[in-house]
Amino acid sequence: MNNQQFEDQLSAYIMNNTPPLYQSGNGELMSKKKTAFLCSRQVPENETVSIYRWTNQLSPERDCILCGNHSKMEQEVFYMLLEKKIPIILVLAESIKEEWPLPIKLALEEKRLLIVTACNDKVHRINHRSAYERNEIILSLANHIIIGYCRPGGNINKQISGKANVTLLHKPHYQPAAPTFMMKAADSDVMTYRTSTKGGEIFLDIKQDLCGQEYLKITQSKHQGNKDFHRETIFINKDEILQFKQELDRAIEYWGLNPTKQKQTLRSKREEYGNAYLPWEKSADDYLLRLYEEGKTIHDLTEIFERNDGAIRSRLQKLGVKLK
Repeated sequence: MNNQQFEDQLSAYIMNNTPPLYQSGNGELMSKKKTAFLCSRQVPENETVSIYRWTNQLSPERDCILCGNHSKMEQEVFYMLLEKKIPIILVLAESIKEEWPLPIKLALEEKRLLIVTACNDKVHRINHRSAYERNEIILSLANHIIIGYCRPGGNINKQISGKANVTLLHKPHYQPAAPTFMMKAADSDVMTYRTSTKGGEIFLDIKQDLCGQEYLKITQSKHQGNKDFHRETIFINKDEILQFKQELDRAIEYWGLNPTKQKQTLRSKREEYGNAYLPWEKSADDYLLRLYEEGKTIHDLTEIFERNDGAIRSRLQKLGVKLK
């Protein structure tokens, strides 16, 4: 029996024999309107932008997503959904695990995740049949189906054939060929920036798609502690960059991180108090103590030391003086 005959028979079996589903989590999610997400294991780089954009516009109040975590892109979307707190029904192609990573545990505790599978506790590895069956379950439960990318002639392509409730996020005419062709088809780098932070690395890539349109790809890579890295990626069109900058400037202003304003503040302070923000020397400390003990007021000391009221009081307290 060839693969096509096997898949036809398996599909017919599933349609006529609905497999029992084992589940863990919030079963009430089954009553929601559900959108399925499926994606082939290999996705050309130029096809990922539309997937990220679709994921970014999802809302916890509006959406409930059916998905797997088999392909790399499905895994990435799944963890993005967890972070956005989107209600999820995760359909497995193996048995339900006893232990899960912390983000999944938290989602289960907060009742925004349901994990289901048709596999009993003897199936610990994904196989061709369980993967095919998993896709059929996802497709059968969905009100609408989103395909991130499906390889022409692949399982997903065959399984969605004839379905009317399907939206393809990729170009349907795209035909991957030899690896050299796929390299040429990928979006090209125009300019790349990289900066290190306490938490990891941030990459800013200006890229150009196949239509010649440029966009910004921002990727944050954080070390997870066990040689793994967690990555977050956003895409910003060229015509959106100024709006993005305006909102970024608002955040900088809110946190008081604007270096230009800090310089302006320092300059204005030193115009009023010549020694503002300069370190104290021991001779100045001794002189400050002596003058204060002699009865000089705080106002007098601000003029003598060219520092503001708060700086004089703070220094005296640091030197052990109980202010009158």
